[in-house]
Amino acid sequence: MSLLRRARLTSTANMCFCDGKGNVGGCEIRKDGVTPYAQGTDAALHTNHFITPELTQYNTQEGTWEDSTARLARIKALVGQRWGRIDVPALKEMLADHEDCPEGARLLRLLVPQPPPAHAPGAAAA
Repeated sequence: MSLLRRARLTSTANMCFCDGKGNVGGCEIRKDGVTPYAQGTDAALHTNHFITPELTQYNTQEGTWEDSTARLARIKALVGQRWGRIDVPALKEMLADHEDCPEGARLLRLLVPQPPPAHAPGAAAA
């Protein structure tokens, strides 16, 4: 955290940290500073909007995703249901969840590159 506070920041971000003792924490980053959340807890969940009281005022200004709060509520519910039993297959299943997501989206919002149209330059011939 001290390194982030000394760095010149140019954009928003979210970072999660953990140590070998099982402690978890995170911070929300803006060009004007770093705000910690969930320090010393055993879990930190975050989506694409600010969750700290100091930064929630910026949620409409920094390109947050409209479904971000719903996705955060959903991942909290899923993690709560499986707490203590989360392994890689369970995590994959949770991140692929579609409940309460708009237009068939999933909990983990990925921008998946699409292949170029068949008529585009560089497209593979069929």
